[in-house]
Amino acid sequence: EALESYQRMIAKVPHDPVPYYYAGLSLTALKRHSEAIVQYEKALELAPNWLDAYYNLANAFSDIGNYAKALYYYELASQLAPNNASVFLDWSVALKRTGQLERAQEKRQRALQLKPSFASMPVVSGS
Repeated sequence: EALESYQRMIAKVPHDPVPYYYAGLSLTALKRHSEAIVQYEKALELAPNWLDAYYNLANAFSDIGNYAKALYYYELASQLAPNNASVFLDWSVALKRTGQLERAQEKRQRALQLKPSFASMPVVSGS
């Protein structure tokens, strides 16, 4: 129902990036990542400096295994928010999945510097 609501908002106000972004979140929750990507890209077309849209776009690409694009969008997100621990943590996971272990460790360390409580998370501790 939320997705339908955002789709109605998009029809009414097609130049507003917000409903595209939230439609992307709804589609992500439904595991419809390819459709979510389209919505995040549209949000970014309308609001090119929106950190959350870059971050969720990177996560969506990572979820479908397109790590090249995921890494590209994590990089852009990190430029917009160089102190966002979540960006660096998820970036490290994507790097690890591509075998870039040294770079993954660097991003992981940056995430831990920014948010030490991440050390207890399984994805960070290596569990």
